[in-house]
Parts: sequence; structure tokens; C-alpha cells
Amino acid sequence: MSLGYKQVEAALAEVLKVKPDAIKAFRGRLRYLRNLGLPELPTPGSGQRIDYSEDNAFVMLIALELERARLVPRSAAIVAASISRMHQSLRGVLADSGDHDVRIVVTPESEMQWTAVPKGASLDKFLAKRMLPSFSVLNLSICARSLDRALGAAAAR
Repeated sequence: MSLGYKQVEAALAEVLKVKPDAIKAFRGRLRYLRNLGLPELPTPGSGQRIDYSEDNAFVMLIALELERARLVPRSAAIVAASISRMHQSLRGVLADSGDHDVRIVVTPESEMQWTAVPKGASLDKFLAKRMLPSFSVLNLSICARSLDRALGAAAAR
């Protein structure tokens, strides 16, 4: 699916529940991510339309979610790009994961790295093994499903 910027922005704002009075700040965050190279897009020149893919929207959503989990934007962009590379091979798994959602854990001590929680693994047991004092957990499956619904609605408008 080929999407325009406005469709992607609307879908991301819907998923993240951005209030109308906060949309300017939200656009600034998206612009800052673009300045960091996220998502990787062609630069066709001034005034030319850039088409966004579902994968572009997904990597933007992950970076924004990681920022909400208190990662600095540069770290969030690096981790999101890394996750995005994995996402491209797991698209079907994320959408149809059911009871075994794909989750990642990011720790403040190594915020440039992330760890995927194995499918079906108990999050408590996974975290206890690693003795992590603080962490953020991001459910990639919920992100993917929410974004798919919002992109479908935005494309229909």
C-alpha cells in the first residue's frame, strides 16, 4: 500500500491518541525523526510527493513509542530501525500472533540495544533471568495491529 504523508500522520496520531491541541508538537517530533533519517526515504526534490509504505509507518510508530518509554530520539531511531529490519521478515507473525505476541525489552543501561522476548515465554521469567532493575517492554504485535487498522481507515478517507 502506498500512502501519503498526511495519511501516515493521521494514522500515527490515531494510534498514539494525539489530541488536536498537541498536533503541532507531534508534527515536530515526526520532523525531528525525519532529520535523524527515520524512515529512510528517497529525496525526490522540493514539491515532489513521497510515497510511504506500511513499513515506513511502522518504524515511525516504534520510534515514537520508544520515545514515550523515555529513550532519547536518536536512540529511539536507531532501535526502531533495527526492529524494522526484523519486522519486515515477521510481518505475518506480528499480525497473527494471538496469545503469543512479539514483545521487545529495552533497558536504560543499553538503550541502543533491544531483546526480543521469545514467543510464549513468560515475561516475568524472562526478566528475572536477566535481573533487570528497570526496563521498557514494547508489544510489537499490538503496535502492528493498531497501525494496520489506522492506516486502513486513513487510506479509505
